[in-house]
Amino acid sequence: MSVNQTTEAASSALTRIEQAFSSPDSEMRTVGGIVRETGLAQEVVETILQQHPEKFMRAGVSPPGSPVYRRATTNGLYTVKVSNDAPENRIHNGERNATAAPK
Repeated sequence: MSVNQTTEAASSALTRIEQAFSSPDSEMRTVGGIVRETGLAQEVVETILQQHPEKFMRAGVSPPGSPVYRRATTNGLYTVKVSNDAPENRIHNGERNATAAPK
């Protein structure tokens, strides 16, 4: 397979995975569900999900132990570690903790 064919195959696989997240009820998906819907090999799905953190984010693990992913742009509660684990350095939903001392 040439470099051009490899690039086209990866692009096609990425597009198919993005389509698996496109319906409103598909906000969170297991790797197995994406494999079933796209027909791609599990290794291909896992590799693409890991290579594109700007598009996909690991959201946890389902009860059978399969990783669950969501689109990286999906809104939700998040915590960003700024410099240490002190509460004043945490950011929730884009706003700094109200108890933080001004800097």
